[in-house]
Amino acid sequence: MSEKDINFENKLWKAADKLRKKVEVHEYKYVVLGLIFLRYVSFAFEEKQKELIKEEVNEVPSEFKNYLMEDRDVYIADGTMYVPEKARWDYIKKNANQPNIGEILDNAIEILEKEYPRQLKNVIPKIYTKINLSPDDLAYL
Repeated sequence: MSEKDINFENKLWKAADKLRKKVEVHEYKYVVLGLIFLRYVSFAFEEKQKELIKEEVNEVPSEFKNYLMEDRDVYIADGTMYVPEKARWDYIKKNANQPNIGEILDNAIEILEKEYPRQLKNVIPKIYTKINLSPDDLAYL
């Protein structure tokens, strides 16, 4: 096992420690998998943005660059989910210490559901405002 694997495993155990005695064991997966999903789609979106910045955007007149960077069709054509700003991981991280972080997380999931209703409607539970975790615990996770 590599050092990177050990560090990841340690982070998972620390996350589980935060959930212990506050969340039922069978609910851990909903809390953690929702966060992993939000992070994953944001990461894929950010990678596509970086690719656009490197390649295609350089050939576009400057007044159209911002439009291209937010054009849903550019992402979807590449098989990448377009992630609206308030569902992006950077937005979530910037607001992680807000007392309404649970609401921010649930809203992020709802925004993605509205963006992709056929694929995501009621797939990811919106539980962060209902779960027995403090805003500090959610920010930690």
